[in-house]
Amino acid sequence: MRLCWRFLAITLVTCLLQGAAGAATLPALDSLKTLARRPGLADTVRVRLYASITRQLAKTDLDSARYYGERALRLARRIGFRLGEAQACNNLAAALYYSNDYEGAQQLFEQTLRAARQARSQLLIGHAYLGLGSVARALGNEEGAFAYNQQARVAYAACQPPNVRGLALVLHNIANHYLDEEKTSQAAPLVRQALALVQPTTDVSMKARLLNQLGLVQADQHQPDSAKASWRESIRLARSIQSVAVEALALSRLAEISLQQRQPAAARSYAEQALRLNRELGDYVSVADDLHVLALALHQQGQPGAFDSLNRYVALRDTIFDQERTEAVAEAQARFDRAEQQARIRSLEQQRRITELVAGQRRNRNQLIIATLSVGLALLVIGGVRLYRRRQKSQEAALRQRIAADLHDDVGSLLTQISLQSELLSQGVYGPDQQAQYLTHMAEASRTAVRQMSDVVWGLQADIGNNELAGLLDRLREHAHEVLSASSIEVDFATEPGLEALTLPLETRQALYLIYKEALHNTVKHAHGATLVTIRLARLKNQLQLQVRDNGDGTTTDALSSGGNGLRNMQARARAVGGLVKYEAAGPGFWVTVLLPMS
Repeated sequence: MRLCWRFLAITLVTCLLQGAAGAATLPALDSLKTLARRPGLADTVRVRLYASITRQLAKTDLDSARYYGERALRLARRIGFRLGEAQACNNLAAALYYSNDYEGAQQLFEQTLRAARQARSQLLIGHAYLGLGSVARALGNEEGAFAYNQQARVAYAACQPPNVRGLALVLHNIANHYLDEEKTSQAAPLVRQALALVQPTTDVSMKARLLNQLGLVQADQHQPDSAKASWRESIRLARSIQSVAVEALALSRLAEISLQQRQPAAARSYAEQALRLNRELGDYVSVADDLHVLALALHQQGQPGAFDSLNRYVALRDTIFDQERTEAVAEAQARFDRAEQQARIRSLEQQRRITELVAGQRRNRNQLIIATLSVGLALLVIGGVRLYRRRQKSQEAALRQRIAADLHDDVGSLLTQISLQSELLSQGVYGPDQQAQYLTHMAEASRTAVRQMSDVVWGLQADIGNNELAGLLDRLREHAHEVLSASSIEVDFATEPGLEALTLPLETRQALYLIYKEALHNTVKHAHGATLVTIRLARLKNQLQLQVRDNGDGTTTDALSSGGNGLRNMQARARAVGGLVKYEAAGPGFWVTVLLPMS
């Protein structure tokens, strides 16, 4: 018995994003972000807030969902909060599942299972097994999916009280497995048990899907009238919640059974409705089935359109079969290519052995020449390495001296301000209003000094032997979310694939990071009305290109026309490493483009 698994997939993932608290209504996303930034918040509460933000962003903004999910996971592990770790892993895994990263989702669901067991949370154990079952089904492992659903069923039943919705969902999944194997007698009690568990007023979607299953059971048990009644009720519920997929499936079933009962008019009506919905969904296999039923119904009615419908059905079926054949041919070709490649490798290996024998015969004659050349080459290499290391150490020393100067000028100046202001406050020179103002200024100066100190320390501690961009990109992404989220500005951060493995000199990385920070600072300060900042990093020949663009009202150009220190600093840092900075204020928003050499 054939089932459309796309309906099951929609149901499966619905439960993956549920937290341990159940189905409570979540606050608005902006409210959650505001709460998460509140100072003095308990770490366990912050973990739950980050996990909730991940859950709400999973379907709409994968990049931000991963950012908040990873923050929740890191914080939960740092404080040893196992329940929060399980929640964060579960929500982050669901986000990866939505993006079709099944391998990453499977790893995180397994981590969810371990953390949930340590936290002794049967609910999250059930969610982990349900997620693993979803991944197994997506990868075509039906037996594994069946086993995971059975384990999820045990976990949901062990909850106190038992988790009714989770139980109904796994019963639905297990029944689908039995129906696919045409074991209706084993599926029937599971479907009826699940229907008895769901609340019809609060879980309409689940009841509509279960009624679809019940109709299949009743049709297979030769109860066509009962099956039609179940599918009609499923359609009514699906329309009440605008679930097109469930409605289309039930209409297709009604068309098939009406045709079997020699009711061509009803079969035609149902088939036409199902055909329209399945075309909207892009389910061309179901469209072909609906066309077939429609052609047979028209034929039973003696209508002239039967032949045209049958032709469309045949054409669509041929297209689907052609696609399947193309995939099969491609797979066979891949196997052939692998075999041919192995044969070529064996041939090359034989040729290599022959070459080695010939070279062995010549080795005695050329031994002295080769040895002399080898020694000379070794001396050249050693000298070159020493010269390179000496030059590299000189460059590193100059870079550290420059960083130390920046530390002295920037942080030293701020600390001097704080020292003078604190001394004046201790002497009681200012009134209460002025004291509050200066205390606020001292606090802001302290935070700025800490940030600048952190940046300098990061530059000093950078591993000289590891110039890959992966660590820097993570720091850039995190800094953007920290700075812009505080001003309610959304972030669109993307990098060219493979950029993480590229290398960049230490001084260029330092310049890139400081220019990037200055660009974001200018955006927050000058980009009035901006709600989105788009950040792109890409490789342009032998240069690294950074683009920062806001969608503000254009007043950022004030900073350009006035020649602000921020823009001059960015240009100076770029020139120091052989790069350049360009600005563009045409149209809405403001562009900053940075080009830095990669060697």
